[in-house]
Amino acid sequence: MVTLAFTTFPWDFLSFGPLYPNLLGNVILFLPTVCFMRMFEDGLGAGGRMGWGTLFFVGCVALVLSHSGAVFTMAVLLAPFCVWQGYRLSRAAGRSPAFSCGLACTVALGVAFIWCVCYKLPFLRSVVLFNWPATVSIPQAVADALSLAFFEHTAQPVLAFLVLAGAASLTRKAGARWLVAPFGFSCVSFVVAMSSEGLIKRLLAGFWYTDPHRLAANAALMAIPLAAWGMSVVFEWAARPLERRSLARPAELDPSLRPCSLALVAALSAAIFLPSYELGDHLSVQTSFGSQEERINAQNDTSAPNVLSSDEIAFSQEALLAVPEGSLILNSPNDGSAFLYGLYGANVYYRRFDLPSNERSESADSRLMRESLDKFAMDQSVQDAVERSGATYLLLLDQGEEASDARRHFWSYYPEQWLGFESVSDETPGFTVVLARGDMRLYRIGL
Repeated sequence: MVTLAFTTFPWDFLSFGPLYPNLLGNVILFLPTVCFMRMFEDGLGAGGRMGWGTLFFVGCVALVLSHSGAVFTMAVLLAPFCVWQGYRLSRAAGRSPAFSCGLACTVALGVAFIWCVCYKLPFLRSVVLFNWPATVSIPQAVADALSLAFFEHTAQPVLAFLVLAGAASLTRKAGARWLVAPFGFSCVSFVVAMSSEGLIKRLLAGFWYTDPHRLAANAALMAIPLAAWGMSVVFEWAARPLERRSLARPAELDPSLRPCSLALVAALSAAIFLPSYELGDHLSVQTSFGSQEERINAQNDTSAPNVLSSDEIAFSQEALLAVPEGSLILNSPNDGSAFLYGLYGANVYYRRFDLPSNERSESADSRLMRESLDKFAMDQSVQDAVERSGATYLLLLDQGEEASDARRHFWSYYPEQWLGFESVSDETPGFTVVLARGDMRLYRIGL
């Protein structure tokens, strides 16, 4: 039940992004994790360890091919396990507690060293240096993490209680307290990323782009075993007044208490998965899954204003009929015109919303037109760039600087990157109005 109880994972990855590669990696990461843990089983022969090790290697390859961030998420889960195994195996070999603690600390330092080495790897620099700016204070970020009200999500108090109850219980169990550490690290990395800037933020959260969505998903993954254990703790507490045996051991469950346990599961499920609701005419209760439902409905509402509105679609269809078939049309893609290629086969120049991350991937002509197209009549280099491109028309679906709810762009829109297009008006020399309606324009380019 608790596997699907966190709105930050997997549900958030379906509404934000969507982050399908990262979703795949996070879904399968527990398989190689378990294979790694099985290698440390007592009484396992060399052949068995080699078999589990081979499966672990195959699983790691699968993680790398799905999403590199999932590898580091698995590392967060396995690092405390390795530290614990260092201590356990040392004690099993007859070493003193002091020596065993020293060995565990050595393992921890080794893990930290490998982490820092990975942080410095050249092929990961663009990942770890990517920054989502901090948006809240430290106390607010801590409160969000403890209540599971991660970035843009509504708190999940019942589930948070189960997680904290499970964590408190596991800290008293020597062989299982390491399970609390991955959740603790994930929460700390989320708090640091949401409330600060600098090296510590990049070092702790950089492998996930300092993205609060991905960091919240990490915390949810690490909280799953804690929440599951927390449920067993709640069952035990519920059974104590009845002077029954612990419900944390299903094999020994008293048959007479099974209806009670099922009722408790149903109550917890309702409290966690309940959609938003109203009590009377004056009280509205917003739940986490209710908020998620509203978010998904809003994203899929075809009647709501979108980046490419119905008016813009109608105008674009008229514009395509007004130009010779196959004519190359310059466009500002984030106003929704990038969709026209997929929808109607329009020969628009820009068919993706964000610019290439590497400047060398963009042609000099493209950059010159983006930045200086409005100077077409006065700049021979711009004229040459347009001629080489073969473009004869300019389509603008959100012309001008006026901001309103009806003028929508994608998140990848940065006005300064499109000044050459945005500065074109009906009076700009070299641009003849072919079609105009509201803030939508189709221009013919030429002197």
